[in-house]
Amino acid sequence: INGEEKENNTVYVVTGETIIAYAEALKTFEIEITDEYVTVTRENGNSVNSGEILTYGEKIRITVTDKEGYHVTAVYVNGEEIENGSTYTVTGSVNITYSEEYNDILYLNYEAYQDGYMVSGLNDNSVTDITIPATYQGKKVYGIKNSAFRNNATIQNVTIEEGIESIGSGAFYECSSLTSITIPSSVKSIGNNAFYNCSSLASINVEEANTAYSSEDGVLFNKNRTTLILYPIGRIATSYSILDGVTSIGGGAFQNCSRLTSIIIPESVTSIEFNTFSGCSSLTEITIPSSVTVIEAGTFYNCSSLLSINIPDGVTSIGFNAFSRCSSLTSIEIPSSVTSIEFDTFFNCSSLSSITIPSSVKSIGRGAFNGCTKLSIVVINSADVFNNLTSIDCLGGLIKNAAIIHINKKIDTGNTFLESNYNKYTSASSANNTYTKS
Repeated sequence: INGEEKENNTVYVVTGETIIAYAEALKTFEIEITDEYVTVTRENGNSVNSGEILTYGEKIRITVTDKEGYHVTAVYVNGEEIENGSTYTVTGSVNITYSEEYNDILYLNYEAYQDGYMVSGLNDNSVTDITIPATYQGKKVYGIKNSAFRNNATIQNVTIEEGIESIGSGAFYECSSLTSITIPSSVKSIGNNAFYNCSSLASINVEEANTAYSSEDGVLFNKNRTTLILYPIGRIATSYSILDGVTSIGGGAFQNCSRLTSIIIPESVTSIEFNTFSGCSSLTEITIPSSVTVIEAGTFYNCSSLLSINIPDGVTSIGFNAFSRCSSLTSIEIPSSVTSIEFDTFFNCSSLSSITIPSSVKSIGRGAFNGCTKLSIVVINSADVFNNLTSIDCLGGLIKNAAIIHINKKIDTGNTFLESNYNKYTSASSANNTYTKS
């Protein structure tokens, strides 16, 4: 008053002319931000940190980001709801709160497992793109149950979130529309037939940080690439060379890969498991390395275009159905290292015309040569295969189908079926007795 500062809202005694003036400044407010998911920025884009000063009328943008497994449903300033990510004009103190809910994927079914859940399937079979979440209702999702999506024809794309630890046996069995899948680093186990007969699956990719699995050009291996686990059957290539250093080819690894005409197996391979090449209907040639000692069950089952194959010396056993339904196979040489031929091994090899059973073979399983309707010449050098035979068995169908059988003279067949259905011819110049059908 008259240039002299007085306290605002006080009593003043007039003593003369009175000139009143005043000074003012914008109100300021300190902001406190205690939640890492809350972000505040000024109009110039600069971040506002907790403890900074805001001025009256200043515009700020308030954004709250989702926590893992949750979704922000509303944001409040001083109890008044605002749109998340919108601009707010400061008129007083700024108290930011928000509400949230579980960000659950509801088209999936879940089953309780340990202290969390497993995904057990779909409740909406029209869904084409699915995400396997790492959490459900705030708890951990451990993995995908056995056969969870078995025979689903609509799923095309699958996203598996980091944190999932297991993919169960048959989880995506015959998901015919599935085109690709990425395995996160957290997955520790993949069950048998997890991706069996996924006819559109062209690639399986594994995050590099995964400690159990790896991939090369879309093919699934164990971490150090010594075991080839699965070659996706939706790949369009007609030939494939297995990586050097691979020692084992997993069961069903190439099953039903109908486009492949040739596969090159390196000498490093010592084990080829059951059904490995089963259903490779276009496969015409393949070489089994000398390091392999057992041809497992169903290894070449229904390889209907396979013309010939060389079984290496050192193989001791040929498993059941190993070459069953190889309808183009005309001849096969069984090495002297083989001691057993299991049941149905060459079942329905309808083009097989000749075969020699070496003296090393101790047993031939029932039906091993049933359906070999073009088998014309059989040479048998093993006496053991005649032990405990019945007329029904007939050396797994050898005697029943063959037109001419040569049996070493030193062998006592002891088989009444052979004697009663074949004419026996003995020549002094031959080491074999020859039998022709009566």
